[in-house]
Amino acid sequence: MSVIGTNLVSRGQSGEFTLVNGEGGRRYTAVYQVKVTSASDGPAIVVAAVGLPTLGDPYSFGNDSDASVTLTSLTPARTDGTRLSWHVVASWETPDRNEGNDNPLEWESEISIGFAQFTEGVQQATNVAAVGLIPPGQLGPIVNSAQIPFDPPPERDSSRLWYRLTKFVADFPWEQAQEYQDAVNIDDFLLPMDSIGLVKKLIAKRTAKMTNIGGSLRFQKNAAGTSVYYWPVTYDIQFKPEGWRFNVLDRGLDRRQEPGDPDGRGGTISLDDLIVFNPDGIKTAKIRDDKGVPLNEPVNFNGQGQPLKRNEPAVYHKWIVYEELPFAALNLQQGL
Repeated sequence: MSVIGTNLVSRGQSGEFTLVNGEGGRRYTAVYQVKVTSASDGPAIVVAAVGLPTLGDPYSFGNDSDASVTLTSLTPARTDGTRLSWHVVASWETPDRNEGNDNPLEWESEISIGFAQFTEGVQQATNVAAVGLIPPGQLGPIVNSAQIPFDPPPERDSSRLWYRLTKFVADFPWEQAQEYQDAVNIDDFLLPMDSIGLVKKLIAKRTAKMTNIGGSLRFQKNAAGTSVYYWPVTYDIQFKPEGWRFNVLDRGLDRRQEPGDPDGRGGTISLDDLIVFNPDGIKTAKIRDDKGVPLNEPVNFNGQGQPLKRNEPAVYHKWIVYEELPFAALNLQQGL
């Protein structure tokens, strides 16, 4: 009923290096072989063997060492096909900063970053080869060989960078969540990139959109047995480097027909010309082909309500579709 040998085993040694909350995380494993004198010797005898590291010890293995990483587990298992030999997996990990603190309102914030996938209509693309009269390498709407844009436009798979900050607070920020629902930053602001607010990322105006402010009520019993109620509140933000304002292709079936606009016959519109009013009161007229038949496919406009001339570039109008608010006022760094 004793241990007669402890040896390091090269096979099974590993390491893992991660970035969590802006801080480097490390995890190491090492494998030991422990031989005992009796088949009745169990895990409690094995983990007490001389030569094994002790729980809480800093990592040290051969020429490797890492004083800030501590041994968190020893996992013994009997070697297959034997009764007197055990393999023990030792695991060292970066300590959890919140471990040992039973007050969740003092816990450090958590940060996650990744990509969100989605499908979107392609508003602009660069043609590889000539399309009709459009030479290669032109940025614009995707068109057919008659230079008519597809409606609806083709779709593509895409992704956006997302950021999630989780803060542990006493009350859910109800008014803030309502105000910033689907809001876009109107200002440049600093985004915390670590759990204590020392590292920050400058975010350009109109490139960040708040996609969620949410949380769930929880409780944690402290050392005195008192329940501490708290909210892990998450702030989810998605980023769009080109900005969140919409670029909409200028196109349609009806040309503008205000005085001074072209009449389609080489002249200009006068007040005495026959005009048609749309519901907004803008004077318009159907665009017709050479035979006078109204078109049934939209054509691109020049930004002034008139069809583009040959080889003129497509025109896009920018629209604000999300409320734009100051993100610096969110105070995301507060309480980190």
